[in-house]
Amino acid sequence: MDIIISGTVGVGKSTISEMLYLKLKNEYKLKTNLIKEITEENPYIDYYYQNKEEWSFLTQIDFLRLRFKGVFLNKDNDFINIYDRHFLDDYVFSSLYLVKESMSTLNFNIYKELNQQFLEKINYQKKKIYLFLLISDFQITLDRIKKRGRKAELDSKLNLYWKELYQKYYSDSKIREYFKKNSDYFYLIDADQSKEKILNDILQIIEKGNIYENSYQWNNRSWEKHSS
Repeated sequence: MDIIISGTVGVGKSTISEMLYLKLKNEYKLKTNLIKEITEENPYIDYYYQNKEEWSFLTQIDFLRLRFKGVFLNKDNDFINIYDRHFLDDYVFSSLYLVKESMSTLNFNIYKELNQQFLEKINYQKKKIYLFLLISDFQITLDRIKKRGRKAELDSKLNLYWKELYQKYYSDSKIREYFKKNSDYFYLIDADQSKEKILNDILQIIEKGNIYENSYQWNNRSWEKHSS
């Protein structure tokens, strides 16, 4: 089983992923891996935030490399793998106008082809995929970004980038369909709740997974509230 915790930057993915990992491993006594977000391992990320036009292609390619490595280091079918961001999220980032405009057409097509090839190899593993898309108020995500204090993320010039990323995740029907197509279970989770409530919602969905197979449960009021 693969569990993907997805959502925009600052929505709380790392915290919830860690809580879920500890819950499944320590309380449920299940064999569980946590594949953390790999931003710190990408040597190009700081340069990317400063100059997307020059560093966009290398940054996105290196993210693909690192995620592919993470998947195949944790491909044992006996384990539950929890992903704090995943290949599916890379599709969101690559579809941003600010990213596409910073790549040549050739480089962008190369990136898309590599992304698709890696995704096909992952899907051959035949694991059930749960995708939980965390959604929070946009201003709350900005406040969290500032609070964690990563230097490369604090430039006020990035606010347009964060806004476009937020809109892609929560207002773009193509992104929604892409997530649905590449997962067995797909749920929108209100991340403005308490951490304990978020964790409990996710656990309840997993426990009832065989009941909701191939259905997509949407909290429409939450969706409308945050994407308006």
